Amino acid sequence: MFKWFMAKTLITKIIIVTSSVVVIGGATAGAIIIPKQIEIKEEEQRQEQIRLENEEDLANISIKLKTDKISIPYKGVTQGITIERYEKLDEAMPYEEGEILDKAELTEVLKELFIENYTGGELTVDFDENINGYTRRGDYPITFTVTSEKGNTKSETAIIQVYNYVSVTLGIPEDKTIIKGTPVDIMEGVSFFSNLPKEEQGHIETEGTVDVNTVGTYTIKYIYVPKAGETEAVIGQDYGEGRTTRTFKVIEKPSVKLNTTYRMEGMNPGDYCTLIFKSATEFRYQAFGDYKDDTSGTYTVNGNKVVLKARWGEKHYIIDNENNTFDIDLDYWDINV
Repeated sequence: MFKWFMAKTLITKIIIVTSSVVVIGGATAGAIIIPKQIEIKEEEQRQEQIRLENEEDLANISIKLKTDKISIPYKGVTQGITIERYEKLDEAMPYEEGEILDKAELTEVLKELFIENYTGGELTVDFDENINGYTRRGDYPITFTVTSEKGNTKSETAIIQVYNYVSVTLGIPEDKTIIKGTPVDIMEGVSFFSNLPKEEQGHIETEGTVDVNTVGTYTIKYIYVPKAGETEAVIGQDYGEGRTTRTFKVIEKPSVKLNTTYRMEGMNPGDYCTLIFKSATEFRYQAFGDYKDDTSGTYTVNGNKVVLKARWGEKHYIIDNENNTFDIDLDYWDINV
């Protein structure tokens, strides 16, 4: 539709508006067509200006980390290893149940530990408010963000790693000698120490068997197996020196009576000695009178002859089970002395 506006005899202006163009014309001039795309172009130019300003603003924002990872010990303890400790972090980090996290304090500590420098805005630190060193092991992400006045940001992420630096220690009893036919529990007295909560600890498995009906020496190996998904090192098993095996020796029933007192008279009146076989391998020897002694050690027996081994070396005796007495083995004495 056209609208004509006239003054006197001169048509002063014609404006035609359609959906795509603006037409301006007059009686003495040709029509000028201005595309609506000019408005779009002006908006693009405005957006480009904003982009350039943001680009310049972002160029002025920087953040640099000293390191992107710091490890702290689970429950705050280590064993058999020296690691770098961070005093202020140890003070700010809860290591035991019941300790309260001071978020503001930890924030400042994290800035000091991780941030080399930053420019172009305000620095903020974001981390899990439940961060601590005792409920779980693993990585806690720490996000550092610099925000400019225009709202532009740059971020860097670092890690606080909670790691279990306490290795598992196996508790394995000393080697054991048993009399043939005597039942034996190879797990008796065997234990382990783990720094993890009980429900997250592993278990001990064994390699080897003991045939109690056959004389011989048997070695049992004890292996700590971590719970699925957990990682634990074991002293002696994975590194270092530690007891991981136990030897069981099966022997024939000795021809001595256990826990029975054998007596040997001395050369002087009132002097005598006693001998008690406390187990299949251990004895206690005592002397009374002018010469006194109280010694324990190990023994071997062959028939009615017994060899005692202790701090004073070896002593050879003959055992009389009928009278519960013992005396010097003169055959050995004649040959060796």
